[in-house]
Amino acid sequence: LFESKSMCLSSKSGELFDLHANEYTVRRQNTTMNIAVLLGAGSSVPAGYPSTQDLTDHVLSGQGVSRHSDASYYLRGDESPKGTTRLVNSVVRRLYAESEHYFFEHAARRSNYEDLFYLATQATDDLLGEMENPAIRSFLNNLASDLSPLISAVEDADCSTLQDLFVETRNYIADVVWRSLSGKPSSVEQLTVLTDLCRSYNVVSISTLSHDTHLENHLSGESIMFSDGFSKPRGGVRYWNADFSETIPFLKLHGSVNWFRLRPDSGDWRDEKIGIPISSDFHHTRTESGELQTAIDGRPLLLIGTFNKISEYSSGMFRELHHHFRSTINNAERIVVCGYGFGDKGINAEIIDWFYSTRGRRIIVVHPDPGSLRKHARGAIRNKWAAWEKANSLLILAKRLEQVEAVQLAELIAL
Repeated sequence: LFESKSMCLSSKSGELFDLHANEYTVRRQNTTMNIAVLLGAGSSVPAGYPSTQDLTDHVLSGQGVSRHSDASYYLRGDESPKGTTRLVNSVVRRLYAESEHYFFEHAARRSNYEDLFYLATQATDDLLGEMENPAIRSFLNNLASDLSPLISAVEDADCSTLQDLFVETRNYIADVVWRSLSGKPSSVEQLTVLTDLCRSYNVVSISTLSHDTHLENHLSGESIMFSDGFSKPRGGVRYWNADFSETIPFLKLHGSVNWFRLRPDSGDWRDEKIGIPISSDFHHTRTESGELQTAIDGRPLLLIGTFNKISEYSSGMFRELHHHFRSTINNAERIVVCGYGFGDKGINAEIIDWFYSTRGRRIIVVHPDPGSLRKHARGAIRNKWAAWEKANSLLILAKRLEQVEAVQLAELIAL
């Protein structure tokens, strides 16, 4: 939190003073203030991970994507999609074509993979009888008619019904996304400001919407103590226990590329546990008693899609994660937001409830283009933006994460 090497912290007063001038500056550091951190997927881009647009382009192109006999999609080489992958990619492209004009006209943006996943989920839920959606039926009938020749032409297709095809479409998108986000980061220097924040303030929680693991790995490497809701390794797996009682709660509100639903070979639904395999071979983990267990879905637990996520916030482990998000930010005086576009209605609702529950709370947003951010935020946030800024309740640091210095963030927190 120092402006330069010539700035030091007074051990008696907690104030900064200039060594060269031998006098105190006017800035006082409030290291006892409660801070919550909320990171969106954009915060992972400086680490070298693909952006939402990059992921969308890959999903649409299907380049190098192939379906294995284990019913999972892998990223291999740069060949054009074939067989079932080609069929599913055709559905993705059709969904994009149907939605492109709408999003351009009504949201001034391109349709992305989250939108496509949501559309596929609407179709799947309707076809499975999970949710009635009369408005989508005519679209499904037209799509079935258009795709029928293609389904017949693909001899080795693993799906013959429209229902199967939309289930595969969801799996295809999810697999392209999680495999694209599973690599190591190319840079972590931009995370220094976050580790400084953890060391300088009482951070009540770090919540992230990213699926990758670079932030928690970096925090561990920097000896920042946090609780992610998983146990210590037992038999090569860290199991979900929802315990955030020690140190800083670290909440991955949309899931993670290394969370898997594990079932013992002799077990059923009642024996399943959510775990983080220590080894990269998540297909061959063992229970504490040594029994082989299977990653039942073949892919990690991720929440993908625009509005379908909200219903999943109230089920399983995500119910507990979002409960902890709500309860921890309630103890915060400031929320520092970075890389989040305010596009999640559920998260936005929690921010708004938090803001209005106690006077004096402030939101600090780190973003290089606040005008664009405001324009594309959901209405619940966008329509309050000007009033919040005018009241100094919404403070903007118009920089990329990698450009932010700790002292700049400290100045806004202290206001």
